[in-house]
Amino acid sequence: MAFFFTPVSAFSGIAVFVALFFFIPLITMKKIKPSFRFSVFAAEIILIVMVLSYYTSDRRPEECNFDLHENVVSILTYKQCERQYKDTPQEKLCLSVVDNPYDLALYRGQLLVVSGRDYSTLGRLQPDKPGIFTAAPLGFGNLQEIVIDEKNSRAVFSMWKDRKILIYDLEKSAPVMYFPTRVSKLIGAEKYYDKVFVVSELPWLYAVDLSGNTVKEHDLGYRFHTLNGMKIDVKRKAIYLTDWVWGKVYKINIPTMKTVRVASPGMVSTGIALDTKKCEVYVARMLAAKIDVFNCDTLALKRSIPAGFGVNEVALSGDGKKIYAMRYFAGKFRIIDRATGNKLEEYHIGGQTRALLYSESDNRIFTGTKCGIYEIKLKPFNKKR
Repeated sequence: MAFFFTPVSAFSGIAVFVALFFFIPLITMKKIKPSFRFSVFAAEIILIVMVLSYYTSDRRPEECNFDLHENVVSILTYKQCERQYKDTPQEKLCLSVVDNPYDLALYRGQLLVVSGRDYSTLGRLQPDKPGIFTAAPLGFGNLQEIVIDEKNSRAVFSMWKDRKILIYDLEKSAPVMYFPTRVSKLIGAEKYYDKVFVVSELPWLYAVDLSGNTVKEHDLGYRFHTLNGMKIDVKRKAIYLTDWVWGKVYKINIPTMKTVRVASPGMVSTGIALDTKKCEVYVARMLAAKIDVFNCDTLALKRSIPAGFGVNEVALSGDGKKIYAMRYFAGKFRIIDRATGNKLEEYHIGGQTRALLYSESDNRIFTGTKCGIYEIKLKPFNKKR
C-alpha cells in the first residue's frame, strides 16, 4: 500500500484512528471504548477502501478536462474519443485504447499501446495523424509491457493478472502462442539479443528464447519483495531491477543469473533508466520525490536529483543532457537538467502516469496516462555525445 501513500490518504488514515480511539470514548462518556488494535485495523480498512476507490474510479470527465500546453500534443485521448467518435461504432473501441494505457512501443511508423486493467486492447496509432487508430482485443490478463521483435514482426506481452506470456504476430494481428508461467504479476520485459526477459513482482524472472520458442524460469530468491522496473545492460551482460515495496535495486549477472550487487536506498523504487556510456543507473523514488543515480558497476549511490512527489517513470535524452520524468499522482511530465538537477519544464498530462517511451533515433517522446496518449515536443539536439 506504500505506493498510494499520498498525503491526503495518510492524513485521512490518521484522522480515522484519532476519531475512533479518542473521540468515540469522549462522545459516549467512555461507554464505548475501541481498543488500540481495533482502531488501527479500522483505519487500515478505511484507507484501503479509499485507495481502491481512487485507483478504480473513473473521474475522467472531470479530471481530463484540462487545457494542454503548446508543447503537449494529443495523439489519442479520452476527450478525443468523447468528441470525435461520440455515438459512433468507433467510440467504444477508442475508449478501450485510452483506458489505462500501460505501455507504448514504436513499430514501423506506428505507435503501439497496450491498455486495459482487466481485458487488454492493442491500439495502433499514427503519431503524425492524431485521432487515427485501430484496436484489437488481446483478452483477459492486464497486459503490462510490449517488447518488439522487428525481425519476426512479433510482440511479447507480459501479463499481470494471468500466468502467461503472450507472443503476438503484428502482421497477422493474432496470437502466436502463450507461455505459461509459475506466477502471475508479470510486469517488466526487456529484449536481450534473441531473448526477452520478463520479470514478475513476486519475484521470478523468465527468459523467452524467440529463436527456439522456449522459456526458462529463474527463481531470484528474493523473499517479501515486489519487483517493478527492469533495464538490461548488453555491454556488461547485466540486468538491473527495482523493488517498489522495499526500495531495493538489484544487479544480476546474465550468464550466471546470480545477483551480484544490491543497493538499499529505502522505500519505493519504481521506474529505471540506464546510461551505459557513463555507467549510471537512474531510479525513480516515488515517495522520496527524487531520482537516485547509482554507479552501474557497484550500485554505489552517486547523487540524488529532486523530481517531485510521485515520480514513477524516467528516461534519459539522447544527448545525455536531460532527464524526462513523470509524476503519478500529480499527472505531470517534467524535464530536468541532468547536470544541475534543476527543473527546466513541467506539463500537465493527466494522473496515473504509467507509460513513457523515448525514441532516441528521432528524438521523440510519448506518454500514457489515465487521460490518454500524448507526445511531448522536444527541442532538437546534436546527436554527438
